[in-house]
Amino acid sequence: MSSAGTASEYWRAMRLQHLQWRRLNSDHSLAVFADEVGIADASYLGKMFRRRFGQTPAAFRWDARERRRPA
Repeated sequence: MSSAGTASEYWRAMRLQHLQWRRLNSDHSLAVFADEVGIADASYLGKMFRRRFGQTPAAFRWDARERRRPA
């Protein structure tokens, strides 16, 4: 962990990275992912994701799938 952040900031970042990977590799709902990463409120998780990555989890999944689709 870098000296620039707290332990809770580190774990929040790790949870969001896990969510990002899972959104690309699964069709589960945000509520399922929230439960997986230990966050009780899926809407809060969506807000955290948007702050970190600049788009909603749904938009992230859609964009990633569009980029993978053959032209």
